[in-house]
Amino acid sequence: MPAAAATAPKPIRRPIAATARSIATHLGPLDFDRAVAAWAPAERRALLSVMHAKGNRSEMAYARLLDGHGRLRRSLEALALD
Repeated sequence: MPAAAATAPKPIRRPIAATARSIATHLGPLDFDRAVAAWAPAERRALLSVMHAKGNRSEMAYARLLDGHGRLRRSLEALALD
Protein backbone atom coordinates (compact mmCIF):
# COMPACT_ATOMS: atom_id res chain seq x y z
CA MET A 1 0.00 0.00 0.00
CA PRO A 2 1.42 3.44 -0.88
CA ALA A 3 2.40 5.57 2.11
CA ALA A 4 0.10 8.40 1.03
CA ALA A 5 -2.92 6.08 1.00
CA ALA A 6 -2.09 4.78 4.46
CA THR A 7 -1.94 8.28 5.96
CA ALA A 8 -4.78 9.94 4.02
CA PRO A 9 -7.60 10.97 6.34
CA LYS A 10 -10.85 9.11 5.94
CA PRO A 11 -13.90 11.17 5.00
CA ILE A 12 -15.98 12.13 7.99
CA ARG A 13 -19.49 10.70 7.84
CA ARG A 14 -21.76 11.50 10.70
CA PRO A 15 -24.18 8.79 11.78
CA ILE A 16 -27.72 9.34 10.57
CA ALA A 17 -28.98 9.83 14.14
CA ALA A 18 -26.49 12.64 14.73
CA THR A 19 -27.46 14.24 11.42
CA ALA A 20 -31.15 13.97 12.28
CA ARG A 21 -30.58 15.56 15.70
CA SER A 22 -28.58 18.36 14.12
CA ILE A 23 -31.25 19.16 11.56
CA ALA A 24 -34.03 18.87 14.12
CA THR A 25 -32.11 21.33 16.32
CA HIS A 26 -31.91 23.82 13.45
CA LEU A 27 -35.64 23.44 12.88
CA GLY A 28 -36.10 24.22 16.60
CA PRO A 29 -39.41 26.09 16.69
CA LEU A 30 -41.06 23.53 14.45
CA ASP A 31 -42.68 20.57 16.14
CA PHE A 32 -40.54 18.32 14.00
CA ASP A 33 -40.91 15.05 15.92
CA ARG A 34 -44.69 15.21 16.14
CA ALA A 35 -45.15 16.17 12.49
CA VAL A 36 -42.90 13.39 11.22
CA ALA A 37 -44.50 10.82 13.54
CA ALA A 38 -47.65 11.04 11.42
CA TRP A 39 -45.74 10.15 8.25
CA ALA A 40 -45.67 6.63 6.82
CA PRO A 41 -42.61 4.55 7.77
CA ALA A 42 -41.31 4.71 4.17
CA GLU A 43 -41.54 8.52 4.26
CA ARG A 44 -39.60 8.63 7.54
CA ARG A 45 -36.89 6.36 6.12
CA ALA A 46 -36.67 8.57 3.03
CA LEU A 47 -36.40 11.61 5.32
CA LEU A 48 -33.38 10.06 7.02
CA SER A 49 -31.79 9.59 3.61
CA VAL A 50 -32.39 13.27 2.82
CA MET A 51 -30.93 14.30 6.18
CA HIS A 52 -27.90 12.10 5.75
CA ALA A 53 -27.29 13.50 2.25
CA LYS A 54 -27.48 17.03 3.65
CA GLY A 55 -24.49 16.24 5.85
CA ASN A 56 -22.32 15.14 2.92
CA ARG A 57 -19.84 17.29 1.03
CA SER A 58 -21.86 17.45 -2.19
CA GLU A 59 -25.30 19.04 -2.25
CA MET A 60 -26.32 17.22 -5.45
CA ALA A 61 -27.48 14.03 -3.74
CA TYR A 62 -29.34 16.13 -1.16
CA ALA A 63 -31.09 18.17 -3.86
CA ARG A 64 -32.16 15.05 -5.74
CA LEU A 65 -33.45 13.28 -2.63
CA LEU A 66 -35.27 16.39 -1.41
CA ASP A 67 -36.87 16.83 -4.81
CA GLY A 68 -38.00 13.20 -4.71
CA HIS A 69 -39.53 13.46 -1.22
CA GLY A 70 -42.81 15.15 -2.05
CA ARG A 71 -44.16 15.36 1.47
CA LEU A 72 -41.02 16.92 2.91
CA ARG A 73 -40.73 19.35 0.02
CA ARG A 74 -44.38 20.41 0.38
CA SER A 75 -43.93 20.82 4.14
CA LEU A 76 -40.88 23.06 3.67
CA GLU A 77 -42.67 25.08 1.00
CA ALA A 78 -45.65 25.57 3.33
CA LEU A 79 -43.32 26.75 6.09
CA ALA A 80 -41.70 29.24 3.74
CA LEU A 81 -45.09 30.67 2.85
CA ASP A 82 -46.34 30.76 6.44
